[in-house]
Amino acid sequence: LQLLGRSPITRSKTIEERLQYLESIKSVLESNTSYFAISIAFPDGNFLTTSLLNSQLKREFYKAPDEASLLVLHVNIDARGGKKLITLFYDNKFQEISRRTEDTVFDILQSPWYQQANDIPHATKPYLFNQINKVGLSAMLRSPEPGVVVSIQVTLGDLSDTITKYKITENSEVVLVSADGEIFAYKDPDRLIVATSDKQFKLANVQQLDSGVLSFISSKFDLAEQQFDFEYNND
Repeated sequence: LQLLGRSPITRSKTIEERLQYLESIKSVLESNTSYFAISIAFPDGNFLTTSLLNSQLKREFYKAPDEASLLVLHVNIDARGGKKLITLFYDNKFQEISRRTEDTVFDILQSPWYQQANDIPHATKPYLFNQINKVGLSAMLRSPEPGVVVSIQVTLGDLSDTITKYKITENSEVVLVSADGEIFAYKDPDRLIVATSDKQFKLANVQQLDSGVLSFISSKFDLAEQQFDFEYNND
């Protein structure tokens, strides 16, 4: 985030200028496949979002052409305040395949990650990504360029896929837990979200994962960074 926040793209004024940085943005996305998208918001309400088309969910939602590998969304605001969402698709050689333009009322300046950004990298609480109807969170940082905020979006499903790579044995349990006891990532992402009666959602706690060993640990140890030894079922 800090490198992105100091990138020359934060000083760009037009979509044409911003598209010149696609190659470097794509390399960041490819370096960590848990990233859903990288976004840059500007004080006039313009913003750029770039995402790899590496899942069927994205390809179907955005109606991506078969040969497309990179998605770019750009909101353009004209001198009269009119907003246009431009959706662009690129192939592996950064050749534009197609684009479409439509009216939009979306205001990036009202997004959680823009409003909560400051000079220290940090993350939002999980919230619903309305575009794809998935829960995720955003890490963000205010750029030295006034009014510019850079952000990386991650879905909880992608986080879950990432942490499963760190299993030591076949029966190991790996879970990402917040200081409040909320589960951000687990091998079974469908267990992360608990529906509430008001059509909202909350995140599951350890007890709701139906994992015997995790429930045992949560009842014996505080949620804090620590190392500990324990026995469970004679193991």
